[in-house]
Amino acid sequence: MNYTKPFFTLSSVAAVRQGDEHITSLKQLYGKTLASGEGWTMTKYIQEQHPQIKQLIVKNALEGLKAVRFGQADAWIDAYASSQYNIDTHHLTNLKLGGEIADAGDFRFVPHYIGVRKDWPILRDIMQKALNSVSPDEVQELNEKWRVFAETVQRLKLTSEEQEWLARNPVLRLGYDIDSAPVEFADKKGSYKGMSADYMELIATTLGVTIEPAAPQSWQVTTDAAKKGELELLSAVVRTSRRDAYLRFTRPYLSFPIVIVTDQRVAYISEMKELAEKTVTVVSGHDSHDILMENHPEIALQSVNNIIEGLQAVQNGEAYAFVGSLANITHIMGREGITGLKVTGKTPYSIDLSIGVRKDQPVLAGLMQKALDAIPEEERVEIYNRRIAVTYERGFNYTLLREILVPAVIVIILLVFWNWQLNRVVNRKTTALRTSEAQYRALVESVQDYYFFYAHGTDGVFTYLSPSIEIMLGYTPKDFLLHYSEYLTDDPANEEVERHSQLSIQGEEQPPYELEILHKNGSRYWLEVKESPVFDQQGRVVAVEGVARNITESKLAQKELITYREHLEELVDERTVELRQSEERFRALVSNSPGVVYRSVLDADWTIDFISDAVLEVSGYPVTDFIHNKVRSFASIIYPEDVQLVDDKVRAAVRQREPYELTYRIVRADEEICWVEEHGSAIFSDTGEVEWLEGIIIDVSARISAEEKVKRYMGELESFNRLAVGREKQIISLKQEINGLMGRLGQAPKFKSVE
Repeated sequence: MNYTKPFFTLSSVAAVRQGDEHITSLKQLYGKTLASGEGWTMTKYIQEQHPQIKQLIVKNALEGLKAVRFGQADAWIDAYASSQYNIDTHHLTNLKLGGEIADAGDFRFVPHYIGVRKDWPILRDIMQKALNSVSPDEVQELNEKWRVFAETVQRLKLTSEEQEWLARNPVLRLGYDIDSAPVEFADKKGSYKGMSADYMELIATTLGVTIEPAAPQSWQVTTDAAKKGELELLSAVVRTSRRDAYLRFTRPYLSFPIVIVTDQRVAYISEMKELAEKTVTVVSGHDSHDILMENHPEIALQSVNNIIEGLQAVQNGEAYAFVGSLANITHIMGREGITGLKVTGKTPYSIDLSIGVRKDQPVLAGLMQKALDAIPEEERVEIYNRRIAVTYERGFNYTLLREILVPAVIVIILLVFWNWQLNRVVNRKTTALRTSEAQYRALVESVQDYYFFYAHGTDGVFTYLSPSIEIMLGYTPKDFLLHYSEYLTDDPANEEVERHSQLSIQGEEQPPYELEILHKNGSRYWLEVKESPVFDQQGRVVAVEGVARNITESKLAQKELITYREHLEELVDERTVELRQSEERFRALVSNSPGVVYRSVLDADWTIDFISDAVLEVSGYPVTDFIHNKVRSFASIIYPEDVQLVDDKVRAAVRQREPYELTYRIVRADEEICWVEEHGSAIFSDTGEVEWLEGIIIDVSARISAEEKVKRYMGELESFNRLAVGREKQIISLKQEINGLMGRLGQAPKFKSVE
C-alpha cells in the first residue's frame, strides 16, 4: 500500500464506569480485566508487554463498551472519537472517558492515513493534494462534528512556548475556599472537594500536570498567599478590580444565579419589583447584598450573618424572602434539612466564577483557558447536576410530567436551573416542553434503553406504546400490543398486575409495582411500572398512562448483594466463632501462664498495650496502672542500676532479629526488690518495621535466693574440706614421728603403717 501523510491523530483513552477512577496508565489495570478487540494489534501488544492485565476478547468496540457497562470488564481502550461516538449513539450513559494512556507505546497516539493500491502511485498523489486543499477551519469543523480528539498538543493547539512551559512546570500549586460548598470545600479529612475540584481534575488530566491543593486554610490566608506568588492558581474566584492587581482570569466557567427563596405558599416571582417594601434577608458582605443595596433601594433589606440565619428568618415568618446564590442555598437547605421553602424565582443577577492565575504567568493563563474550553458540555452538565439539587418554582405547570415520570421531572428541573449555563440550548428545550407534548415525548425517549411509555383505555386495551420498547425488550410496538399477556412470566409478582391496572381504571393512583417479562431473546427482564389515571373535565377516568423502567440490572445486583451478604454473614459468624475460641484459648493460656504476659511498643517508655493480671502479684501494682502507661510504665519500676542493661540487651536483640532473654531486678509497690526473668521477641511488619514487643516476665526471686544460698553453702563446705584435709596431714606426720622414736627406743611401732 501507498499512504498519504496522516490527516489526523487519535489518542487512545480508557472507558470506565461512572464512579470508577480514570485510567491514564496501563499499570492501573494490573490484576483487572480489560475488554480487547479480537485480532487487534493492541490486544497482542497488551498480551506481550503487559501480561499482568487479564483480557476479555470481544468482537467489536460496541461489545467492548457494553462489557464495561455491565461489569464484565473494568475498562475498554480505543480512540477517543470512536468511544465517544459509540457511547452517545447507543446511550451508554454509565460510562466515562479519561485522558490519554501515557504508557501505551505506539498506541498512545494513532495517526490515520489514506491507503492506496501500491501500483497506483498517481492516485496517492491526487489524494494527498485533495487533503492539502482542506483548510484548517474545515478540519476543525470536521473534528468538532465527529469529536475527533488528537493528542493534547493538537487538541488544544498548544504553541511551542506553551509546550515548553508545561515541560518546565509539571506541578501547579492551587488555593481554594475551604467553606464554599458545593462549589469547593475541605471535607472532614481535609481533602479538596466540590465542583471546582472536579474541573481541576479534568484540567490536570488534559494538560498532563499535577495540581496540588494547598493545605486547608482560611480564605484570607489563601488570597494573601496568591498575592505573594506562593500559589499559581485560585480555583474559583469572582473577578474584581482589586483582584486584577495580582491575578489574571479565565472566562467564567461556573455561573450561579442569585435567586429568591420564599415560603412554599408564595407563587412564582418573575420581577424584582414584586419584592418592593417587603423584608428580604441577605448575607452581609456577600455579592447579593451589595447588588440589591445598589440597585433596589425599594426593598427592605435585613442583613444576616450567614445563609442559615437568613433562611430560618423566612421559615419563621420574620422575613418574606431570602436572596442569595443558588449553589450555596441548595447545599445549605439539603445539609441542614431546612424544609417548607422553595426557590420562587431568579433575579437578573448572577455570580460568575473564573480560574485566577498568577499575574506574572500569562502562558499559564492561556493554558487554563484552553483546558477549560476542551471540557465537553456533557462533562460540565454532569458536574453541575451531581452537585446541585433544589425544588424550583417555574411559571408553568409540571403536574402532568410528575404523574408520568418523577425522574424525568428532576431532569427537566435541573435543565431549567442550568439555563444560564447552557443558554439557548436549554431555553429552546424548555420552550418546547411548555408548548408541545410531542416534544416532551421526544425528550423522554432519550432514556429509551431504560424506559418505555404507554397508555390504555378503560377497557385495558393499549392505545399508545413508545418505540423505545423495541430497544428495551426487542418487540415491535405492534407485536407487544397483540401478545402482551403471553410475555409475562410465571413469577408470583405478576399476579398483582391485573389488580393494579383495574384500580388505575377506577381512578386510584397506584404506587410503583414490579413485574417480570420475557425479552424477545428469551431472557427475563424486570420492570418497575408506574401508572396514573387520566381524568376528563367531569372527573371521569378516560385513560391510564404509565411508564415502565428497566430494573433488571438493579434486581440482579440486589440478588447478588443478598447472596454476597449472606455469604459474608456466614464468614463473619465463622470468624466470630474462631475468634471467640481463639480468645478463650489465649485467655486460658495467659491465666495458666507462670508469669506476666505483655505486649508493648518499642519506644522510649516501653508503652504497654496489653499486660496480664499476673502483674499485680509480681509488682504489687494493678493492670490499669500499666495499660498505655496510664499511671506508670513498666520501665519505671525496673531497679535503677538495671535499666540501661535491659534497654541495651533488648534493642541489640531487635536489631539482630533474635529473641531476648534477660534477668534483672524490679522495685515492687511495697519497695521490696524482686528478681524477674524476661523472655521476649519483636514482631515485625511486612515492611520490616517493629510493630510490637511480646513476651513473658517471670518472678524468679525464690530461685535467685536459693541459688545464692547454694553458692554460700558450697563456699562454706569447701572451706571446711580444706580445713579437714590439712588436719589429716598433720596427724599422719605426727604418727610417723612417734613410730620413729619408738624404733630408736627399740620398741615396736605404736601405730600401724601410715601413708
